[in-house]
Amino acid sequence: MKKLICVHFSIIAIAMCLSGCGGGNPYQESNDPKIILNDTPVAIKNYLGEPYWKDESASNGGGNPIDGVGCLLNENYHIHSHLSIFYNGTRLAIPKNIGLKGCAYEIHTHDNSGIIHIETDKEKKFSLGQFFSVWGKSLLSTEVAGVHGIPIKVYVVDENSMMEVETNWAGIEFTPHRSISIVIGTPPAKLPSYSWPTGL
Repeated sequence: MKKLICVHFSIIAIAMCLSGCGGGNPYQESNDPKIILNDTPVAIKNYLGEPYWKDESASNGGGNPIDGVGCLLNENYHIHSHLSIFYNGTRLAIPKNIGLKGCAYEIHTHDNSGIIHIETDKEKKFSLGQFFSVWGKSLLSTEVAGVHGIPIKVYVVDENSMMEVETNWAGIEFTPHRSISIVIGTPPAKLPSYSWPTGL
C-alpha cells in the first residue's frame, strides 16, 4: 500500500513539473529591461528597413503546395499581419514577392513593408513557420533566414501588448494586425508598434 501511494505522488509530481517546465503557454510578458515597446507607432510604408536579401530569390515558389500552403483561389478571406527582423539593432527589409513565384500563394508579400498577406477562399490559420517555408528560409534558434546570431528572441504585439514567445516560433499564428518581431543579436532600443494603412 505504501508503495502504491509513493508511486501515485510521484506521478503527480512529474505532471506538475511538466506543466510548469515548458508545457505551458509559450507567450510570456516580456521582462527584458533592454526591450520596450515604442509608444509612438511607426507608419507602415512600402519599404521598411535596410536591404539584405535579394527580392528575385524571395520565393520558394513553383506552384506546388508548400508546408500546407497552396495557391490562392480567391480572396474571400483576407487579413494582414506584420513581420520585422532586426539584426544587431538594424531593421532588415523583408523582401517583396515572397510567395508570388509559380503562383500566388495563400501567404505572400507584395512589397518591402513587412506586411504579410493572407488571402484564401475561406478562413484558414497560417503560421510563421509556414511563411518561412514559402520563403525557403530557415527559422532556427541560432539562424533566421541565413542571419546568424545569438541570442535570438521573438516578440508578438497585439493591440499594443507585447509578449515574448519563448518556444515554438514556427507555430506563431498570423492574426489581423498582429506584428511579429524577430530580434537577432543586440536588440534595438525599442520595438516598434505600427499604424496601419487605411483599408488594410
